[in-house]
Amino acid sequence: MLTRRTMIQAGAVSLGALAAGCATTEAPPPGPTYPARSLNRDVMEVVAEMRAIGQNLRATNPEARYYRLPDAAFTEPLAYAGQPIAAGNHYPATNCSTACFEAFVRTLNRVEARQGGVYEKLSFDDLAGRRGYPLRSWMMRTKSFDRAIGAASPKFRSMVGPADGFVLYGIGDIIDFPNAAPGDFVQFHRWTQAANGEMQKYNQGHAVIFTGFLDATRNEAGASVITPATRYNAATNCGFTYFSSNGPTNGLADRYAFFYGKKPDDAMSAEPWDRNVQEPTSRDDLYALSIARAYEPALWRREATSLRIDAYISGQSIFALETENRLYADRSYDPRFENTVMAAADMDETTLAERAARDAVLETAFQAEIASITPMYNMEE
Repeated sequence: MLTRRTMIQAGAVSLGALAAGCATTEAPPPGPTYPARSLNRDVMEVVAEMRAIGQNLRATNPEARYYRLPDAAFTEPLAYAGQPIAAGNHYPATNCSTACFEAFVRTLNRVEARQGGVYEKLSFDDLAGRRGYPLRSWMMRTKSFDRAIGAASPKFRSMVGPADGFVLYGIGDIIDFPNAAPGDFVQFHRWTQAANGEMQKYNQGHAVIFTGFLDATRNEAGASVITPATRYNAATNCGFTYFSSNGPTNGLADRYAFFYGKKPDDAMSAEPWDRNVQEPTSRDDLYALSIARAYEPALWRREATSLRIDAYISGQSIFALETENRLYADRSYDPRFENTVMAAADMDETTLAERAARDAVLETAFQAEIASITPMYNMEE
């Protein structure tokens, strides 16, 4: 397989750096830097809006439950391309999947209002319904979707999240952890303790938005200190900061995430913090931690989405499909891919009819869940 080219590498900016002040005689600190031609800046502006929503909700009614499983929805009735996305029965309560999906929809609406080109390339049907595997399903993993994709290919049951959806829909890429930047969408899992006392990995998933790295260092007295860092350092990195809807924060808020075994016992509390996140051991370990980045609409590779989805469910590597996205966008076909999904530029009438029949079967179950969204495995204590 071809080596994947990273479109841009940008250091993540920590929450601490964003909040840092300076002396009045000095120039103000530089603002955050974002990957070129990405939607990360817009995502982080939406995060700031949603962070304020969470703070205001808790301040207004501290006794209310603003984090709910499994029946939460969005902080407000959402719409996209002139069509409503159901708010559910417990708005403004959210959970991690619904919060990240709301941030994504808010981002797309923001970009459409500023420059256009979003709705025409990614329709409401593509995003939220009336196709068997809309992008919403890849981001939120509803029960009907999990049943459908699990029946088609048990290998991919409840697996990656936004990262596979962004690649399959041609709107973004999978990003390796050292290259993460504020505004990337993350799906991760934790180590948890089994009944026999043993620690097990790949349990308790969480959907979040990456905001920065965490470093563990020593002060002059030799004590451990956790420091938000602007760039990844393999020797000192112990986790990352993120934004999501979380149980311990009762809704929308920021948290620290520590990799399993990497939070020093004598470190400062760094509350609120998440425990025992499963650290990826290779770039292919997407189930441990996957990072997705969305690019501006001009870079979207929307051709043959249905073919890519079928190829993925049939067992083709998501990294192979990501590479083919680039080749297809460049109209530069490599002979090694001539027999794979992207060799077919368009679907014929028979294929279209087959897709329509398949989508009709899935539609009833999918629409029944829209009013009461139930993420599959993003369980947060």
